Amino acid sequence: MLEDLLPSVVTWVRATPPMWEAPLLPEEQVYVERVVEKRRREFTAGRTCAREALRQLRAESTPLLRDDSRRPIWPEGYVGSITHCRDFCAAAVARIADCQGVGLDVEKAQGLEEGVRRKICTDREQRRFSQLPRLPGGAWETLTFSAKESLYKCYSPIYDTFLEFHDVEVDFHPDAREFRVRCLREVPGRERFSEFCGRYSWEEGYLGTSVLLMASSEESQS
Repeated sequence: MLEDLLPSVVTWVRATPPMWEAPLLPEEQVYVERVVEKRRREFTAGRTCAREALRQLRAESTPLLRDDSRRPIWPEGYVGSITHCRDFCAAAVARIADCQGVGLDVEKAQGLEEGVRRKICTDREQRRFSQLPRLPGGAWETLTFSAKESLYKCYSPIYDTFLEFHDVEVDFHPDAREFRVRCLREVPGRERFSEFCGRYSWEEGYLGTSVLLMASSEESQS
């Protein structure tokens, strides 16, 4: 699935079973001293994947700390994204010379409760679901959530602005397994939102999305 979502300029690592229990660096360990076991395993796998991806890019080995918004602080010259969902965890990293932003999200392939769906999806998005072909392994509302998560992971570190779910709308293009994102309110970088696009894919039990803002052409693609 990840090979369908990410181009060659992005290095990705999916967690193997040992990565969920790998040792953290001391500076990272402090983040999980008082968390539940599930969260500790997710954090551990995410940081381990991210450091392995950075190693493959020959980045200097440093602890992956987080900022006040709980976003990973990537080494200078690199950008990335971490996703975890139950027993799935992965990290995607790129040199900032190739990508200004990377967003990756994976979700369990299942529908959403009505209240959650309304919180995530605009009325227009919900009306369009019935016009889309059947999605293998899951529901369009879950993919909409994932697409917005990927967009936020790409967008937020660049503009340091929080986006609500109803601040943007997603249009899917099933023939190409792509989507485009439209911003519905004035936010930093809004003039570039027509360029934000992404890819989606699936494997048994999971749905995934990606959004990239490419540095070379200043176009968003994945």
